[in-house]
Amino acid sequence: METNNFKNPEWDKLATLVAERLKELEKPEKRFLKSAEVRQILGGISAAKLQSLRIGGHLPAINADGLWLYEYGDILNFTTKNKIGGEEAIMYERV
Repeated sequence: METNNFKNPEWDKLATLVAERLKELEKPEKRFLKSAEVRQILGGISAAKLQSLRIGGHLPAINADGLWLYEYGDILNFTTKNKIGGEEAIMYERV
């Protein structure tokens, strides 16, 4: 009877490949996103809502000659910060 031995070099190779692929999936293809891309990421919000988030200081943006650009990391921070039941939300509930 054969037992599963996870110290097998093939398992190590597979684990390395999976870890590398997961890192690739975490990285965005682009550092900056256009308004339409951000609206889609945020669940299809309207242009007016995105503008409101930007003006309110909730979502940092760069204006490049009339083209609004958003950094991918800022989008992730915004969603994490506003996640219901997340660390930030729990902190506010205790106050």
